[in-house]
Amino acid sequence: MEYRIGIVGCGTVGQGLLEILLKKKDYLKEKLDFEAKVVAISDLLKGSLIIPEGIAIERLLQLLEQGKKIDDYLAGKPNDAQRLDALEIIEKCGADIIAELTYTDIKTGHHRRIDLHRHQNSRACHKPCQKGPPNRKTCGHFQQGTSSPLL
Repeated sequence: MEYRIGIVGCGTVGQGLLEILLKKKDYLKEKLDFEAKVVAISDLLKGSLIIPEGIAIERLLQLLEQGKKIDDYLAGKPNDAQRLDALEIIEKCGADIIAELTYTDIKTGHHRRIDLHRHQNSRACHKPCQKGPPNRKTCGHFQQGTSSPLL
């Protein structure tokens, strides 16, 4: 079954997801009947892109490895997604799955969350990724006065 994927955040983790989708494409199809079609990517620093027919993952990864931006993917052609914020990308891309892989705030240990509640009609399954370590002061999952997590 084909799943349309939107990715928010294309740093180390976002690019890692793209590499997995590319390298494990046959395995995912054969074993799990999972065909990924990346239709949108939004990154605060690298730019944004929406291609309903699917983004060529290998080509995009090559651009990023060369130090280029997501915005360079269309090579001079109009890119309406450049003007959109992450939530607008999510609203317009028609994805079945949104992988939120935004950067981690080193002060709080939390990632930059997107307020999906602002968009009531989002049909996409939203999967945020907490990449940083829990912060003892802000997350509430630690025993008071220790660095031991509450289990």
